[in-house]
Amino acid sequence: ATRPFVNDLRRAALNSAKQLGNEQKFQIVYWTASGETPLAPETPEAPSESVIEQTGDELAKIEITRSTDIEPALEIALEGEPTDIVIASAKGWQLDEDFVKFVMDSVESKSIRIHTIAFTTGPESESLKKIASETGGQFVVWK
Repeated sequence: ATRPFVNDLRRAALNSAKQLGNEQKFQIVYWTASGETPLAPETPEAPSESVIEQTGDELAKIEITRSTDIEPALEIALEGEPTDIVIASAKGWQLDEDFVKFVMDSVESKSIRIHTIAFTTGPESESLKKIASETGGQFVVWK
């Protein structure tokens, strides 16, 4: 379900990273079903021109899997002590209350805004909308 949106998502992520100041860092963490969780860059880094270019090259090599699990990706994201996290899914309509509970429990004691993007040509994601609302983030539908 995500494949039609992958290039748009990669471009948007890189453009967002470019907008960060030199004092801020970014990292893109993919959800996967395998034992590996692709990261770009390997550790959170400031968005210099060379880091953005290298990250774009790394993103182009990452294959999108069919079934995914957010838990390993969210754990990695939280290790960097972020102020903001973006969760993007093309299967948001499949995410249930257990998903919301897992994400909210994971960030419960932290002050993290979670922004969510629902890539969809069908129903919106109430779960992604709820997570963004409860953490002070933004919910965006990308059609």
